[in-house]
Amino acid sequence: MQTTTYDWQQITAEPTRTGLRRVFFKSPTATLKQMSCHVTTLNPGERAHDPHQHPEEEMFIVKEGTVEALLGETTRRAGAGSVIFVAPRDLHCVTNVGDGPAKMLFLYSPPGMDGMFPELGRPGRRGVVPPPLDPADIAARRVRLGLILSEVGA
Repeated sequence: MQTTTYDWQQITAEPTRTGLRRVFFKSPTATLKQMSCHVTTLNPGERAHDPHQHPEEEMFIVKEGTVEALLGETTRRAGAGSVIFVAPRDLHCVTNVGDGPAKMLFLYSPPGMDGMFPELGRPGRRGVVPPPLDPADIAARRVRLGLILSEVGA
């Protein structure tokens, strides 16, 4: 990947079950085999995903809004400008607890988990309850991506 600029207005916002997603890049760099960056917009009251663990490090920056992050057994609020780091295999999830959309810039190295949510998600439509996810499909993707799903309190 060469030095470049990614213009927010030029990145397509794809609808998800919980808001929007903009993928900026997923590419090797001079020092990393792969690095990825995307922005997730969560609608008010939405959770990005169930609490889970994965082998990748994950860092995200809250661009707008207020989120509540479950990190291990601790829940913390984070507003615009906050940085959240998740170590490999730490239980985590994030929920929009604000009145408006919450935008978060996610960075992964190496990528892996960033691919699961677009694969599972179906474009959402306002006022339409999405169908439940297929547990067998989630299990197969979990094995392929090395993901460990955990129930809260389990």
